[in-house]
Formats: sequence, C-alpha cells, structure tokens
Amino acid sequence: CIAFDIENKGSWVDHIAFALDEGPSISIALDKGPLKEEVKEAVAKILQGHNYLVAQNGTYDMGRLGEIGMPVRSLYADTMLAHHVLYPELPHDLGYLASTYCNLDTILHPKGWNEDDKRGFYNALHASVTAEIWQKLALELEELNLMKFFREYQMPMFHILFRMGNRGVNINKEALEEVRVEVAKNYAMTKERWNLLTKREMPDAASEETQT
Repeated sequence: CIAFDIENKGSWVDHIAFALDEGPSISIALDKGPLKEEVKEAVAKILQGHNYLVAQNGTYDMGRLGEIGMPVRSLYADTMLAHHVLYPELPHDLGYLASTYCNLDTILHPKGWNEDDKRGFYNALHASVTAEIWQKLALELEELNLMKFFREYQMPMFHILFRMGNRGVNINKEALEEVRVEVAKNYAMTKERWNLLTKREMPDAASEETQT
C-alpha cells in the first residue's frame, strides 16, 4: 500500500506526500520548480493508476485533489473509517491515532509546523504516520474478522457517498411538493405544535387529532 497526505492553502494543494508501508516517505511540492507541470503529471498518474492507496480522512484529501484536476481513482483504505469500524466510540483524528499506534503526540502539529520551510517535512511525516497506522489497523481488522466487512461494505459505501457529495443527489420535486402539501394539511388539522425532536411521529400526531 501507499499512503498519501496533502497540505493545502485554501483551495490550492501545494504539497502531497507518499509513504510506503515499510520505507521512506517523500513530500512533493506541486507549485515550485521548473518541472512542476511534469511533476503534477507524474503524481496524477499515481493517483489514477495505483490500486492500494491509503489516506486519513480521504474525503477531504480526495475532494481537494479533485478540485485541482488530480482526482484519485480509488481509495483502498481510509484509516479514519477503519478505526471507526474497530472503535466507534473513540476519536478518529490523525493526532489521536498517532498517539495510540505510533507513540506520537503533538509532534504532528507543533507550533510553526505550517510555515513554508517546514510544510514539506511535516507533510511527509503525516503520510508516514498514516502508513504505519494502517498497518496496525489492518492487523486488528484481521484479528477481529472485520476486514471483509471493511473492504466489502465500508469502503464501497465510502466511494458511493463521496460521489454523491461531489455530484449531488437527484430530487423528485413533484413528489417532494406532494409530501409538503400533505404535511401542511395534517399540521393544520392539529391543535398543537409538533416538536420534531421528540420520538412522537408526526403522522401519528395528526391521525390522533383527526380521529377525535
């Protein structure tokens, strides 16, 4: 697997880092150097062609990369989602996972880490930590017989929801209007306000009033 991580300034991604499961990581500046267009092309080929890409909170990174014309074709694993499958009650941010699995704490984001001369280093560190975290999460998923669920349900659902977020969802406006009219009619027949935060169903509230 190859883990990746981005750093961005607003909507522009200025660094992307890659890290192998066991080995060094590298951060690539996307907006500097005489060969920056060639560099972007090479990075885009990795994002489009590799079948085993891993990210932490892939929705964010993939969204930003897509905005600059470097979409990720497929994400093999998201460490945030994997940890949620294992421990839904715990935090899932990179800082928490690094402190749990890599014995790292605030070193991920110390004061001044986002300065131009340090962004590349910490970008590479974040990718390296993500790779290490995934190795350990994968072992836990296997040990608890959750890897099949994660790979065959959680990650396919991730891609469906990611595409929905990018493209939007088709809405049947006619059907929506019919529901609105029906709800308004039922509401008008009641003599009380509905509290949508209660467990009491709205249709039940209306039917109770109309039957009396």
